[in-house]
Amino acid sequence: MQHNVHIEWALNGKAYFQAFRALCRMRIEYAEWYIEQDDMYWDHSTKDCEAYKRIQFWNKVKEYWKKKLEESFTKEKEYFGE
Repeated sequence: MQHNVHIEWALNGKAYFQAFRALCRMRIEYAEWYIEQDDMYWDHSTKDCEAYKRIQFWNKVKEYWKKKLEESFTKEKEYFGE
């Protein structure tokens, strides 16, 4: 059997993008969990409490990883020339 390096590159590329997307989804869920936890402690009448500040931080984290997840689809298309 002959070793085809192009097939190996393609399989490694697919595996990389799948693993990266799984990591992105895991980090998004992690941020959402922290937002839910801090929402219980947030005094909704003020924005000066620590829970609100943490919620803002985790929202930024969540948006960052959502953006990275969306970018991974375009990068995969560029990588495979589609």
